[in-house]
Amino acid sequence: MLVPDDKPATIRTAEHYRQYRQQLAKKGVTKKPHAISTKNNIKGIKLRWKKYDVSMAYTLWTRLLTNMQIQ
Repeated sequence: MLVPDDKPATIRTAEHYRQYRQQLAKKGVTKKPHAISTKNNIKGIKLRWKKYDVSMAYTLWTRLLTNMQIQ
């Protein structure tokens, strides 16, 4: 990650990290909720995958049945 030249990087002490570890031990790790747009994107991808999965299963069965009829 690049830091802009006009703003120096934050220097954190060992004490800062010690307090942070203690805070994590008390609260535990929290998961950030997804944004609404991300939820919509995930939902859209899931729907497209379901359509693809159904069409592939249909294609597989039709291929299998047509091969069985030929023999």
